[in-house]
Amino acid sequence: MRLFLDCEFTGLHQHTTLISMALYADEDCFFYAEFNDYDPKQVTEWLELNVLAKLNHREKEEYYNVNGKAITVKGTKQQIAESLKDWLKQFDVIE
Repeated sequence: MRLFLDCEFTGLHQHTTLISMALYADEDCFFYAEFNDYDPKQVTEWLELNVLAKLNHREKEEYYNVNGKAITVKGTKQQIAESLKDWLKQFDVIE
């Protein structure tokens, strides 16, 4: 399966932190995550207006499983890593 990845993060520097991540396989199969443990000190005005303001899950931790293949989650790096590991298990081969 060919997966496509897109991420938003707090900047182009060595200690950047992830804000969101999306992996897309096809129209019914995707993984979307928003991190709640990114470094808020690294958030610029541009990020606030153009990234954070457009997030789907702005306040609380959420988990939504559409059909076992399409998942959205908000949480810490550890929570998202566990959800991503489970989601990736559905693929035999990833390109």
